[in-house]
Amino acid sequence: STDVEINRSEVGEAPGLFYGYEVLGVVQNQAQADEYNARTERKAQVGDLMFSDKQTFIGDPNPDFTCGLNNTLSYGPWSLGIQLNASYGNDVYNLLRMRLEGMNDRWVNQLADCVDFAKSEKDADGKEFVTNPGTSIPRPDNKDSNGNCKTVSDRYVEDGSFLKIQNVSLSYSLPQAVNDKLHISGLRVSANVQNIYTFTKYSGYDPENPGSAIRQGVDEGRYPSPRQYSLGLSFNF
Repeated sequence: STDVEINRSEVGEAPGLFYGYEVLGVVQNQAQADEYNARTERKAQVGDLMFSDKQTFIGDPNPDFTCGLNNTLSYGPWSLGIQLNASYGNDVYNLLRMRLEGMNDRWVNQLADCVDFAKSEKDADGKEFVTNPGTSIPRPDNKDSNGNCKTVSDRYVEDGSFLKIQNVSLSYSLPQAVNDKLHISGLRVSANVQNIYTFTKYSGYDPENPGSAIRQGVDEGRYPSPRQYSLGLSFNF
């Protein structure tokens, strides 16, 4: 949802930083829930997420650096062009995961990671405890009573660094004899591919989410640029 406030700009800080809560883990048992609720005045249950007491800056969409490479290599009649684009050190807020890992709507398909959501059983004293303590996915909750889904937190912050092979083109200039026979000059055939591949650890569609100066780096499900193939033929009369 575009109305979720994620970015914050303050004097002395980089513009558009992500602002929210840090996730401290999943409530493992009733004793931990009681202690957490007493300290924070929340009403978390076993399997819910625990959040930091206060909001803080949780990510930076501004890259440490960006770079690009545009080079053409030629050998005889052949010519190879390569264009690369890269960004390093920027974070992305994967807002789409708030929907697809929210565990708060039975009618919305969830990502495969959600299979390992926090599951609980009761011990001999009737108190609940999590049976898969290694999970970071909270329990399903249609009411989202603890804010597991909709709380702006570092749960949805990911490394957005990437290297893109933006464009590759290959061309071949035909021999002069062919040009003479056709009564033309500069006959050249070419092939071009755009948006070939993106090297990234980001789990979403596309780590490149420029946005605006005050709302940048937020992935709201923008479909990535499609891969495009083209063939070309050029000549002069």
